[in-house]
Amino acid sequence: MENQGGDYSPNGFSNSASNMNAVFNNEITGRSDISNVNHQTGTPRLVPETQIWSMPVPDQLMTMPNRENTHMTGSTVGPNIPMNVAYPNTIYSPTEHQSQFQTPQNRDISTMMEHTNSNDMSGSGKNLKKRVSKACDHCRKRKIRCDEVDQQTKKCSNCIKFQLPCTFKHRDEILKKKRKLEIKHHATPEESLQTSNSISNPVASSSVPNSGRFELLNGNSPLESNIIDKVSNIQNNLNKKMNSKIEKLDRKMSYIIDSVARLEWLLDKAVKKQEGKYKEKNNLPKPARKIYSTALLTAQKLYWFKQSLGVKASNEEFLSPISEILSISLKWYATQMKKFMDLSSPAFFSSEIILCSLPPKQQAKRLLENFHATLLSSVTGIISLKECLDLAEKYYSESGEKLTYPEHLLLNVCLCSGASATQSIVRGDSKFLRKDRYDPTSQELKKIENVALLNAMYYYHKLSTICSGTRTLQALLLLNRYFQLTYDTELANCILGTAIRLAVDMELNRKSSYKSLDFEEAIRRRSMWWHCFCTDKLYSLMLSRPPIVGERDMDMLTDQNYYEVIKTNILPDLIDKKEDLDKITDVNSALNVVVNFCQHISLFISYYVSKLVSIESKIYSTCFAVRSTLDLSFDAMLDKIKDLNDSLNNWRDNLHVSMKLKSYKQYLSVLYAQKSQENPALSFEIACSRVLNCHFRALYSKVILSMVTTSLLIDNERLYKGSRHDIPQLFILFSSQYLNASKEMLLLFQGINYQAHMYNEVMYQFSTAVFVLFFYVVDNINDLKKKGEVKEIIDILKKSYDRLVGENDEQLLFDNVKWNTLIVFYSHFLKYVLQRYHALNDSTSIFDSKPYDETITKVIMHSRKIKDETVDQLIMSLKSYGSLHSLQKGNEADLADDGLNMNDISSEDFAEEAPINLFGELSVEILKLLKSHSPISNFGDLSPSSNRKGISDDSSLYPIRSDLTSLVYPIHSSDTGDTLSSDLETPENSNFNSDSGIKEDFEAFRALLPLGKLIYDRDYSFVNTFRDYE
Repeated sequence: MENQGGDYSPNGFSNSASNMNAVFNNEITGRSDISNVNHQTGTPRLVPETQIWSMPVPDQLMTMPNRENTHMTGSTVGPNIPMNVAYPNTIYSPTEHQSQFQTPQNRDISTMMEHTNSNDMSGSGKNLKKRVSKACDHCRKRKIRCDEVDQQTKKCSNCIKFQLPCTFKHRDEILKKKRKLEIKHHATPEESLQTSNSISNPVASSSVPNSGRFELLNGNSPLESNIIDKVSNIQNNLNKKMNSKIEKLDRKMSYIIDSVARLEWLLDKAVKKQEGKYKEKNNLPKPARKIYSTALLTAQKLYWFKQSLGVKASNEEFLSPISEILSISLKWYATQMKKFMDLSSPAFFSSEIILCSLPPKQQAKRLLENFHATLLSSVTGIISLKECLDLAEKYYSESGEKLTYPEHLLLNVCLCSGASATQSIVRGDSKFLRKDRYDPTSQELKKIENVALLNAMYYYHKLSTICSGTRTLQALLLLNRYFQLTYDTELANCILGTAIRLAVDMELNRKSSYKSLDFEEAIRRRSMWWHCFCTDKLYSLMLSRPPIVGERDMDMLTDQNYYEVIKTNILPDLIDKKEDLDKITDVNSALNVVVNFCQHISLFISYYVSKLVSIESKIYSTCFAVRSTLDLSFDAMLDKIKDLNDSLNNWRDNLHVSMKLKSYKQYLSVLYAQKSQENPALSFEIACSRVLNCHFRALYSKVILSMVTTSLLIDNERLYKGSRHDIPQLFILFSSQYLNASKEMLLLFQGINYQAHMYNEVMYQFSTAVFVLFFYVVDNINDLKKKGEVKEIIDILKKSYDRLVGENDEQLLFDNVKWNTLIVFYSHFLKYVLQRYHALNDSTSIFDSKPYDETITKVIMHSRKIKDETVDQLIMSLKSYGSLHSLQKGNEADLADDGLNMNDISSEDFAEEAPINLFGELSVEILKLLKSHSPISNFGDLSPSSNRKGISDDSSLYPIRSDLTSLVYPIHSSDTGDTLSSDLETPENSNFNSDSGIKEDFEAFRALLPLGKLIYDRDYSFVNTFRDYE
């Protein structure tokens, strides 16, 4: 084989002096400098750096131990380092090695080694010097690379830098030891025998000359020959044993050297990784500055919906039903807020504090039972039915025992929630009628709900500043849930903030506060803290606001905490044998025992919900926090998002069989059938509803995470090339993921039996899936490649709509404003989507939109009726408290005793500026406006222009893409100048060919909305609406 970078022997080893010296030096110093030789000569390295052995010249090779066949077999020293070392073909025995070692070439090598310290080198010596075959004492001690010794200073660069003497004492000592070993190793057998005899018999050695003794042994007698042979054999055996020991020692030393080298490599890699993280954090490109929001339905999205479908109707016609339902809802909410603020204070009563009267005792008990049967599915463990009934007994007792403020607050909140629940029960099914034949009318229930809520707000204002115990916290959590279901999440979040503050004051977030409590009280307090924590995380994602409390603020609800509670308080009652109890060593094994007992199923479900809530908290901090796009680079943000997505998938995959969607009903039904419960049917229903809520919550988190990821990718197209991630694959993954999760939510909803309280529980997550699918259909309805997928989604939307309104519209009319608003939006969107789809695929017939228009009209009329009744309640309350007369002073308007007859009043009867002000005194003008049916369209006074957002200032989640957008590399940018211009240029709206025209049309479109903005996005945002008032 021809050598191209140096002289090679037939065995494949280089004969160059520099390579041999580097090999020798590798054994002495333990460094892998031979790699420098191969790099300089341009030839491939035949032997890995970490496995170099001390090699003599190729022509006179020593015995080489084969590492592959010893203890190193199959091991891997470092990354990408092969183990097949190229050893010579010929292996010499020890005697052959001794006879062949003293050659002229070896003497040259020895001479070269002895002169490595010399500064006067020529020829190949200069090459050796450049290759730095030795390291000085300072460099060797610090384990840093040494270089050439300077001719003038006689020092290497490191010693010059640190001003230290450049010595080679360690090297010289090694050479001396090696030369002594070579002299002893190469002695003849006779000399070895002489040395051995002299050691064993020092007296004889000193008295008898060596030459005489050897002359005696050199005779020709058989005895002498036999002795010589035996001595030679002994010496040979000793040599072999010595060589074997030396080889083993050499192998061990080499292994140690290789391990040290491996450790150095790992440490260097770890240091570089940390440096890389620091560099990434500070120098790598960051995503475009944007604060993402969980908002989905905005005025910009409504405008895009209309333009993308090519709706021929005018802006006024398209927005007419939406503006009307929003105006009705806004007036209803303003009426409710004025009632809370002005009529829940004793200042409106006489000098004696007289609150609203509660219903009779039997009716109150019935309302409390209905409350326990419905709304407690979402607040399980906070309060029992017995506690509610005991409060009622104490309130209605004739003994004269009075309730405390916290007990008054709790009783009124329960009665208010019970009246609301009874309305849906009586309207939906009459099977709840019992022997007492209590069948109240809707008006009676609304009156009870109204007076109980006013009483509750009075006591809430008294107790909101001071923590008075668990009764107050129970009432606040129930009141928070009532406001979230009936009004809006923003208002409920204010109540929740007060509850969390009081819970922290009670130290419910610390394990130490539970030590002195009995198990029943500890479980109840633990349940209250669990509701505070989980509800806080849910509101955080719904409102795009930071959570009030974080995981670092507590030591509760961890795996260890669950394990301690179960192991200490529950398992001793379930397991008799101590050895079986000792086998339970972690939370998973403990939960596997608890799940078989229905009395502990609530604790079991709460564990999995807590794990999901922790993931939700990380989703907010990674994607929606204010500094998300400031502190993290683009790739680092994608890394965290991928980890969160994996966490959601792992959470679902690791669910117990009692929590999986395919088997939870069967498992729970068998469990509750075998165990005796006070009301097993109700307990089974509550457990099933909690499992369903958990899955809706997990699917919602997946939808939110996937949509914010696609928005992030679309907004940062400029960073694709420099990213280490597979951007096309990520975009396809998350685009399909939010679509599949939304479809799964609707299919899951279709399998739920109608229960008003259950529908309310999942309404927000359900409406999220509905609007996501609507936007996807609008985005792809013109794409022929996705025709089948679009048809499938439309079918799912139609079936879910039919399930929502019920047969013959039996579930259509509901006394919940948020529910009615969802029905209007759903019907309105579905009508235009079906109309467009029908036009594209069936041009022979005309689409009939009459059923959807009739549904919208029914819901709007019913919502108007609810609003008018609420205003009438306010007026009647003012009359009963003697406050209506004061409102008429200074006003020409006359208020009749039977209320306001405002049917003929139009918008021309009011001032140009909107007079509604929640933070001012009531006036006749406000009452007239609230009772009228005129839309609220003037936003000049309530929505300052500084807070108005343009067409491109849309931070909602669903990424708008035109038909030309590729699913592989999205082409849209978040640049404010052209966000919607390319999206809106379709055949139907090609006349909008300029940004200025689009902006002007959008401003006219938005002006038709109440207060000039969309106040509904799966939930109302009334608080923010009136907060803008100045």
